[in-house]
Order: sequence, then structure tokens, then C-alpha cells
Amino acid sequence: MKSYEAAKNDTERALFGKRDILLFTGLIAVALLIYSFYTLPARTAENVFARISVDREVVKTIELSESGEFELPENPEVRFVVRNYGIAFADSDCPDKICIRSGYLRYSGQIAVCVPNRIALVIIGRQREGVDAIAH
Repeated sequence: MKSYEAAKNDTERALFGKRDILLFTGLIAVALLIYSFYTLPARTAENVFARISVDREVVKTIELSESGEFELPENPEVRFVVRNYGIAFADSDCPDKICIRSGYLRYSGQIAVCVPNRIALVIIGRQREGVDAIAH
């Protein structure tokens, strides 16, 4: 059995020591650094574009650095809004409005489609040089 003094020392010990706090802070700093490395370069104005296609034909490619609203001459019933390096369907005459509920697209590879109007909105970025992945 433990003595009274030994049991008292065990219960008075801090939940986290200095090493634990330093380790936890370091892990958070590394996680934030990795997150910013992958997300911040993709959101700069010169790296992100929106490509709008009607009937599989690209009709407009725009940079996402400027804010504003616009319609396409091919279908003036569909409006787009560009804000904060993102683009979204602002209005559409389609029945379900799924394209509008897609929200703002900001990152390379995101897609929103208005199927009844045959309009596709794709976010593209400049491709990085080098190998992305190798599969065997």
C-alpha cells in the first residue's frame, strides 16, 4: 500500500506538464503551417480561375480576383456572382435551384452544374510543375 504522502503527491501533480504543453503547441503550429501551405497559394488571384461551359463548350474563363455579377449571352436567365475569390450561381430559371445551393466555389477542382440549362462551372488553378503522384 502507498503511504499517505505518496498518494497525496500523486493527486497534486498537474494534469499537463511543461513538456506536454510545449509538445501540444508544436503540433498545432506544424498543423497550421501544413494547412496554410496547401490552401493559401491556391487562393491567390493569379492562381484561380473559373471556367464556364454551355453545352460542353467553354464560353467564358474569368479570374476570381474581381467582384461583381454577370450573365451569359447564351442564357441571360442565369446570373453569376464573384466575390472574395469565389464564384457562385446567383440566380437561375431552373426548377430545383440545385446550382444556386452549391454556394461559392473557391478551390481548384470544385464543380457546380445547372443541368436543365446545360451550364457547368468549374474552378481551375494553374498546374504546379513536377510529378503529382506515381502509381504502380
